[in-house]
Amino acid sequence: MEAAKQLVSERGLAVKQLKDAKASKADTGASVVELNKAKESLLKLDERSNLKPGIPQKDGKIDYTQDFFIETYAYAISNVYTFGPIFRAEQSHTSRHLAEFWMVEPEIAFADLQDDMNCAEAYVKYMCKWLLEKWLDDMEFMAKSYDKGCINRLKMVASTNTNLSITLYLTSWMIFK
Repeated sequence: MEAAKQLVSERGLAVKQLKDAKASKADTGASVVELNKAKESLLKLDERSNLKPGIPQKDGKIDYTQDFFIETYAYAISNVYTFGPIFRAEQSHTSRHLAEFWMVEPEIAFADLQDDMNCAEAYVKYMCKWLLEKWLDDMEFMAKSYDKGCINRLKMVASTNTNLSITLYLTSWMIFK
């Protein structure tokens, strides 16, 4: 607790010195962010120290992944997955990161890297076939408006019978960039 208080004090002093020296906004801003993180940590430590003995000293927050819960099922019945909303654990204030998104998380018990690759590849191929079968009109619109080669790439990925390279995967999915 004392170390956390000292850290807040040091970070506060650093911010004050930067402001007095009329440092750049970027430097001062970065220092303020570090100060705020230190204050947040101190607040959490203070909250934990006020808990009664016997009460778990842990944050009561939502787990942002189902991995921990689904793992036991994977060991029982081998291949399982979850599909649902995922909440980003870290704070992100950019336009490229969503706080919540939907994700498929497969769990395969006793699998090696080759099994993981086969599972991922089968899923990507399935999604390519599904797009071509169910949403061809939309894909034709995408081809007309944005990327003339997107349908050909989807067909190539869907029909390939060998392991695909990461480069092919990335270029195939660039239509959604």
